[in-house]
Amino acid sequence: MADHPSSSSGGIRVKKRRKDAMTDYEDFEFEDPFEDAYEVDMEDEEPAYGGDEGMEVGADDDGDDDDDDEGAEGMTRAWRPDLEPLEPGQKLDYDSSAYDMLHMLQVDWPCLSFDFLIDQLGVQRTKFPHACELVLGTQAQKADQNKLMVLKATELHRTKNDDNDDASDDELDDLDDDPVLVFQFVPHPGGVNRVRAMPQAAGIVSSWADTSDVHIWDLRPLIESLNGKVGHRKDASKPVHTFTGHPSEGFAMDWSPVSNPGTAGRLLTGDCDRFIYSWIPVASAGGAGWEVDKIPLQGHTDSVEDIQWSPTRPDRFASCSVDGTVQLWDLRAGKAPAVGFRADELDVNVISWNPTAAHMLASGSDSGRIRVWDLRKVEKGPNKLCDLQPWADLGWHRKPITSIEWHPTEDSILAAASADNTLTVWDLSVKVENPDAPVPEQLMFDHRGQEDIKELHWHPQIPGVIGSTA
Repeated sequence: MADHPSSSSGGIRVKKRRKDAMTDYEDFEFEDPFEDAYEVDMEDEEPAYGGDEGMEVGADDDGDDDDDDEGAEGMTRAWRPDLEPLEPGQKLDYDSSAYDMLHMLQVDWPCLSFDFLIDQLGVQRTKFPHACELVLGTQAQKADQNKLMVLKATELHRTKNDDNDDASDDELDDLDDDPVLVFQFVPHPGGVNRVRAMPQAAGIVSSWADTSDVHIWDLRPLIESLNGKVGHRKDASKPVHTFTGHPSEGFAMDWSPVSNPGTAGRLLTGDCDRFIYSWIPVASAGGAGWEVDKIPLQGHTDSVEDIQWSPTRPDRFASCSVDGTVQLWDLRAGKAPAVGFRADELDVNVISWNPTAAHMLASGSDSGRIRVWDLRKVEKGPNKLCDLQPWADLGWHRKPITSIEWHPTEDSILAAASADNTLTVWDLSVKVENPDAPVPEQLMFDHRGQEDIKELHWHPQIPGVIGSTA
């Protein structure tokens, strides 16, 4: 977890490791170059375990990216991996001054997807130490070892207060305090391709399984337990709804962010056989439920890779595909897209709809290009595939874009992750004076140190904090 710098400050890594006799899946670790070990708090009511090999949540810590190497005269300069590749055996040296906060969590099994949970601690909070809750899913070696996990991390301190003249006395006094992690899990049928939390109801979570099934879970009992609440606890170990109608597995999934009556709880899922299904919330005798339209939406010619609801319109969404297109849909108009455009000659892997400037959509593709589209310029044509030119075309990454997301409140800030093992933050409000500059002028931050980054998210309530998993 990282807070990219709003001012000059630094970072420590923290390491923890503890075996828990309750389970065979042990080893959560927070890593610390100073070997500052601390304890993991375990919950007694539910089994808790440390995932399995290779999952990291948070911006990692070996990032010596854009401001690290010093020249002959001591001036900080950007390191260019394309011009100065690492020699065999060389490693990047973590520069603590690049981060306001940096913590890394490592679990045993890989984690392709996670999501932050909305909590009750307030919005736009900036005071350290921070706390956050998140949900993640595993990709274990054996199907019956997979889990959906709910984690609560507290005491996330600024990682180098002594470099910050504005830090309070309390922050300076407890600089050496260690993060605290508590967690619980439920078994998950098969590996988790993607997990998403419903924005209007913390604890309602959807998961895309590699079995081709999609599940909805009520994990609120686990969250309540992590927060010390006791009382009647529902069984959270089984999904409250499962859809088995997808012909193949998939990754595309999104909850509608619009909170109008009848809209909150709407879900879309898209599979590798190009079908998209619409989920509608319904009341049932047992509480909330969902009905899935049995007739899928069809408009792509290849695998649907990502889906994004409009942030303002309850019936509109966008999808992207291996076929290189982005399609725009209006659910009131039938089962086909209203209009589309070619976003890349290669696979379009991810899209993000700007939550505060609803006419802007960003896409990331196998070419490594990040493109931003002004949807006000979309014009319907006879083929339903219009000739739309990108509003911005960002070239820096050398391998496919794997995740992309707009800042939740700053309409010009965009973050992206790539298979080239980098995570970048861009400010599109910066005027480009030199298009041929060796480092793009709109590139604000280049995080390195994680390998094969799969997903990133901005924390919706803590400005500047990004989580990533690899």
